[in-house]
Amino acid sequence: MPKPQQADIFAITPDSLNYGETTVIGELRKTAPAGEVGEYLLALPDSRVIVLDISGVDHLVGQTVILKGELFPSAGPGQHLSMKVAKLTL
Repeated sequence: MPKPQQADIFAITPDSLNYGETTVIGELRKTAPAGEVGEYLLALPDSRVIVLDISGVDHLVGQTVILKGELFPSAGPGQHLSMKVAKLTL
């Protein structure tokens, strides 16, 4: 009979985001300098990133924003969540 060995313990935490129509809060970021073409991102407090379907908000980069819209899961491993933004508030 094999001798029991110590096993790694993994903590599983529930996903705090709801897909579909939802509201999220985070820091607005951009993959390029203001005025240049790039993707807008929302950095969440837990270090996750959401790619945003939004434009013309260079003046808000670096600010904490509240976004309401439709949240979609990532398309695969190593890819980010995405969101079609319906409303942005400060």
